[in-house]
Amino acid sequence: MNYEKFSKAQRLMFLYNLLLQGETLVADHVTSMFAIDKRTYQRDINELKAFFADAHTGGTELEYVKGQGHRVKHCDVMCLTKQEVMVLAKILLESRAFPREEMNSMLDKLMRLCDPRHKKAVQEAVLNERFHYRPVVHGKVLFDMIWEINQAIQQRRLVDLNYYKTGEQQPVSRRVEPLAIMFSEYYFYLIANHHDRDYPYPAIFRLDRVEKYTVAEERFRLPYADRFEEGEFRKRVQFMQSGELTTLRVVYRGDYLEAVLDRLPTAKIIRQQPGEVELEAKVFGRGVGMWLLSQGDSMEVVAPLDFRQQMHDTISSMLKRYQ
Repeated sequence: MNYEKFSKAQRLMFLYNLLLQGETLVADHVTSMFAIDKRTYQRDINELKAFFADAHTGGTELEYVKGQGHRVKHCDVMCLTKQEVMVLAKILLESRAFPREEMNSMLDKLMRLCDPRHKKAVQEAVLNERFHYRPVVHGKVLFDMIWEINQAIQQRRLVDLNYYKTGEQQPVSRRVEPLAIMFSEYYFYLIANHHDRDYPYPAIFRLDRVEKYTVAEERFRLPYADRFEEGEFRKRVQFMQSGELTTLRVVYRGDYLEAVLDRLPTAKIIRQQPGEVELEAKVFGRGVGMWLLSQGDSMEVVAPLDFRQQMHDTISSMLKRYQ
């Protein structure tokens, strides 16, 4: 690239981008690159200083470091730290939610947001996980669908779905009032009310099972008092399985109470003694039953009695398979 032919505006934009990437501007290097004199360089620096002062907050400014050059003070405000990039990359890889090509594209873009001085170390920290990355089986790219349905949520527009239910060979048609898009355990989900159908709680649709969708022109009304709160919903749902909201009481006889409280954010300790803890939590029934079964004999359902009976029947059925 012939930097000597850059206009002043192009040169300032180029230098600004270098600074945002955590680079240090060295006068001799910049003047040689653009074939400018020291006065021109200083005028560029003054304009960049003024721009940083006007456009950025949080103590971010252009400073001179003796013996080095000009750089952005508090660059961590402008770009992600090495720790942040590494953690975000690992969370993305663990999600397994995206096809390999999409995952690589996102990771490459994420790495470009890292301070250049630490980029190589961060890349090496996730290199093995990236090489052995295995996406979920469905292999669908869902970006456009997620964005367009999110717009329908914001605009309160109805959405028509052709959807494959679990185990079904033919899709079913549903008209829904979209409420939220959430991610959990490898998959993206649409939380929605059935339109013109009387259901006591929202339905959950796994987005990769949507064969076709259309955002309708027709809008639906959702009173502010009835608005859907993703955070509250997430605290009460397990494995994105809905059902009636239940006040569950369980006795835990295990060594990892902290992990149980993390899985059941609404849980309150009712009784505690050596070797066992009684908890109460508001949850949606079907999903929490699946999780309770995964805990083996460390967890016992106390109430409600009909839920306890369901657990008993399921365990009895499981036992028969091993006899």
